[in-house]
Amino acid sequence: MNLQMIETRFILLLAGTAAIFAVITLLLHIFFRKRKYVKYIPCVFTLAFGIYNFVLAFTVETVGFNDIGKAILGIISMVGFTASLVSAVLFDIFAFKK
Repeated sequence: MNLQMIETRFILLLAGTAAIFAVITLLLHIFFRKRKYVKYIPCVFTLAFGIYNFVLAFTVETVGFNDIGKAILGIISMVGFTASLVSAVLFDIFAFKK
């Protein structure tokens, strides 16, 4: 496997993660129209999970490549956090009032 193929797979993984969290936020927005803050729940969970993984990756000494795996999970979580937050804010801005 060459490096360009690995980069492409990682970018597709990040784009898929962003799309999944945007759809989850959309579904929460549709099902809980009265409660505006429910759609921010995925943001909170992915932010907490990302910070947890970054802290473990850079502070705890592990054997092998566990720290690299934790750092990659932190990056994926932060992409999910960003996608969920941006989509939730956009749904708030462009929500049609009935």
